[in-house]
Amino acid sequence: MVLRSEVVQTVIDILQQAQTSLPTWVLELIRSALDRETNPLARSHLDFMLKNVSIAGEAKHPICQDTGLLIFKIDLGRDLKLDFNLRDAIARE
Repeated sequence: MVLRSEVVQTVIDILQQAQTSLPTWVLELIRSALDRETNPLARSHLDFMLKNVSIAGEAKHPICQDTGLLIFKIDLGRDLKLDFNLRDAIARE
């Protein structure tokens, strides 16, 4: 049996990770672009992006103030039994 508290904590953890970090491949592309960029203004923007990601990860603050609209896709096993409303557990926390 999956507990409501486990679902809530998992949702919190996933959202925190999504809002405070970028995948490694994205960071590598930004660093690569910074290495190749010659325009000072563009270099400044790329450098700022990397610093922002670093600060967000350390401070656990969102990378961007516009965190978008949350959409969840959840696959449940046929035999999973919940004694709570999954939608409410995700939406209210």
